[in-house]
Amino acid sequence: MFPPRQPSISETYELAMRHFNAGRLTPAEVSFRQILAREPNHADALNMMAVLAHQVRRDDAALAFVEKALAINPKVASYHVNHGVALAGLWRVDEAMAAFRRALDIKPDHFMAMTNLGDLLARRGELDESVVWLERALVITPDYAEALDVLGNVLREQGKYDQAIAAVTRASELKPDAPQPLNNLGNILNEMGRNDEALEMYRKSTRIPPYLPKPLSNLIYIMHMNPATTEEEVRRERTLWNERFVRPLSATILPHANDRNEDRRLRIGYVSPDFRNHSVASFIEPLLGAHDPEAVEVFCYSSVVSPDEVTARLKSSVANWRDISRTGDVPAAEMIRTDRIDILVDLAGHTASNRLRLFARKPAPVQITYLGYPGSTGVETMDYRLTDKWADPPDAQPPEGEEKLLRMDRCFLCYRAPEDSPNVGPSPAKRNGFVTFGMFNLLSKVNREPVKWWSQILNRLPGSKLLLKTRALGSEEARKRLLDQFVEQGVDIARLDVRSWTKSRREHLEMYNEVDIGLDTYPYQGTTTTCESMWMGVPVVTRLGNMHVSRVGSSLLSSVGIGELATPDWEKYVDVAVELAQDPTRLSDMRGGLREKMSTSPLMDAIGHARSVEAAFREAWRRWCRS
Repeated sequence: MFPPRQPSISETYELAMRHFNAGRLTPAEVSFRQILAREPNHADALNMMAVLAHQVRRDDAALAFVEKALAINPKVASYHVNHGVALAGLWRVDEAMAAFRRALDIKPDHFMAMTNLGDLLARRGELDESVVWLERALVITPDYAEALDVLGNVLREQGKYDQAIAAVTRASELKPDAPQPLNNLGNILNEMGRNDEALEMYRKSTRIPPYLPKPLSNLIYIMHMNPATTEEEVRRERTLWNERFVRPLSATILPHANDRNEDRRLRIGYVSPDFRNHSVASFIEPLLGAHDPEAVEVFCYSSVVSPDEVTARLKSSVANWRDISRTGDVPAAEMIRTDRIDILVDLAGHTASNRLRLFARKPAPVQITYLGYPGSTGVETMDYRLTDKWADPPDAQPPEGEEKLLRMDRCFLCYRAPEDSPNVGPSPAKRNGFVTFGMFNLLSKVNREPVKWWSQILNRLPGSKLLLKTRALGSEEARKRLLDQFVEQGVDIARLDVRSWTKSRREHLEMYNEVDIGLDTYPYQGTTTTCESMWMGVPVVTRLGNMHVSRVGSSLLSSVGIGELATPDWEKYVDVAVELAQDPTRLSDMRGGLREKMSTSPLMDAIGHARSVEAAFREAWRRWCRS
């Protein structure tokens, strides 16, 4: 008997590719490894091993395989593409972009290289150049779903919502079993105020393997914007996120050797993707600048992909700045341990580009979520949530397994007004002869419930107007959809002043000089918007709810001394708004004195705020020392 003939290397490679193309990744890997056992320098097999490693998020291994393939044959464009993909997976964005450009030097019509390059340019905020490369890729391959999906996301960033929906919808049609296009479609629909449809897209995305953390975070985040959503429903999704993305990492948690001296100087680390021109910066900057260096040593771990002038200003205000925008969770956790951080503070929660999986590795003994997200993360390794007595009243208790509450006895936020703020203008009502209400919040926070009650206010005050200003109203479809809701409530659209994009922050703030009274959204209330409004002399009427997300307005208004504008129900909301509009003397007095009142309030007292935050941190630290 002759022994069975061993398949040739080319036959084994052909078999491996059949397995790979059919989605049978394990037998494909076995076949590629058989090739490499016989021919270690088989460049194509090394390249495919890199592809397989990337698919299971082992980009360090992917990088090693593809770099060996490139050393053997540096003239294959697809190797350079996979090199870029592995580098991007390791957050080495500049090197990844260079790899994609090398692929295009070799093969100028490589549409995958174009798409990946466009994606990275978008992540860096270079949107116009991103669109150029993505459209080039689609000229070559019009039905390339990945390019359509990325293009839709870029168009959303540019405020071109109608075009974005068309691109991402086509991507989803081409790849109905891919989670990412559904997630991106949810992002677009949410920004356009189509919350119910967005929720459906996110839910579909979370049911498709491979399960991705981003769609589930997005679902959890926007559930806070839907008035029909209960806290229990949000909690179920948070629990699922924890089970999928936190609990599997529990074995990686190491003991903490931090000195348990309760009164020593603490090392505090803040983690955020929003150390930039972003709402979070308006509230973290005063705290960073006012920390007592005798009590705490501050570290900032920045995930900002595209730094700007705000990033530079924040960086200059702290002694220890760490850029982790291109650092994976494992090395970032090691960095935090090396820095001997005592308390690590998350400033993003389930918002975009969060690093919650870094917190899942528990690199610091005490972990606190704060500021950037209006509620619990559900992450079992997060110990506390920093809040106050208005946003989370003393009788509100978190469920077992979620963050304990650290309540401050003052507003949990401290606001920094823009340095180039325009002056508060004269009363628009006196100039116009009628009252103008204003709503400048994101359209994603607007739903039929507040529209109904805003309409009642307008209907009770004939001649009054409502100025609606938000980026998504640049979409014709979004504008018509919102205006139709007011028409259904009997409001003449001539009384609605609809505006979209402004070129600068100053121009945005100037628009408040056209508004007499601000109307807050519900259940997700304004934060930065409410502070901007008061800074520009415009009082805001808000409605209290049962969750943190619908009580932030009360905290802000109470801190400034106008807590009576936080109302317990919709009927009172309407009454308060109407009564204020009908009292021109009170309205004029508030306009003239609100900025000074705000300036001298706890809301802008950075030193007092920092001492209160430090006291809360110290209490959390002492509890750990005694545990």
